[in-house]
Amino acid sequence: MMTLDASALVKLVIDEDRSDEVIQVVYKALSKNEPIIAPSIALHESMNVLWVYSVGRRKLSKDKTLTAFDRLLQIWSLMKHVDSEDLNRMAMAIALDSKLTVYDSLYVATSVLYKSPLLTFDEDMHSKADQMGVAMVKV
Repeated sequence: MMTLDASALVKLVIDEDRSDEVIQVVYKALSKNEPIIAPSIALHESMNVLWVYSVGRRKLSKDKTLTAFDRLLQIWSLMKHVDSEDLNRMAMAIALDSKLTVYDSLYVATSVLYKSPLLTFDEDMHSKADQMGVAMVKV
């Protein structure tokens, strides 16, 4: 089992630095029927990143953005999405204690609650999660 954040999810659908490594790790896990999990917000955060690449940075055409979005939805359909009162309470506590955003804290809380290593390319989240003893996926 592993927890993915939006930075890892986006690397699965558009060509970014280290995308190949993320694809290998995730597809290896899926081929072994290992659950891939994420808090429900991960889909919307990933969609927003695609929008930024298309509209904000103008690095993706509309067609390429929609193709990436379709791939995102396909991957999302293979994942377990989590959302619960316990998750939200833990995320708020983590956010207040660590000064991570609530969004980032949802990923950390998911990893803690499900005892699932976290795959992220967000340096601040990685550092603070690691300091909290959260297992990190190595790529």
